[in-house]
Parts: sequence; structure tokens; C-alpha cells
Amino acid sequence: MPEWRLGAAVLAAGATAVSLVIGTMAALYFVRHAAREAEAVRVGMLLPLILPEILTAIALLFFFYEIGIGTEHKIALFTGHVLMTLPFVF
Repeated sequence: MPEWRLGAAVLAAGATAVSLVIGTMAALYFVRHAAREAEAVRVGMLLPLILPEILTAIALLFFFYEIGIGTEHKIALFTGHVLMTLPFVF
């Protein structure tokens, strides 16, 4: 198996696992406790589906360059994948 396929599989599995945990916790909070801020939680979780992916990607790129990470580390790629998959779990 080529090295890039293994890296992509690890990235996908990790992003899926993190999205499952965060999305499930957010959905449970939304159903049980979010009375006043229910609409804000729902919009916040579904925002990556509303915005085009290119806007989210450019915003993340600017953010990671601003805090000094840039494209040197895989955390930026991982964060982007989690943000894109999170609304599907919620």
C-alpha cells in the first residue's frame, strides 16, 4: 500500500471519529438542554453545509497562517476534514 493511501486512510478515520464524538455530543446537548440558544447551536453546526467549501477552506488557510501553523503540519488538513464532516453527524 502506498504511503499516501495509508495517510489518507488515517486522516479519514481520525476525522470521522472526532466528528462522531463532537457531533453526537452537540446533538445530545441540542435535544436536551438548548432551549434559548437552540437555533444558534443548530446554525453553528450546519454552517459548513451552508457556506461553499472553498470559503471554508480559504478561511481556514488564513486562520492557520495567522496563528503560525500554515501548511507545515497535518492539523490544518485534519481540522478542515472535521469541519466538513461534522454537519453530517449532527
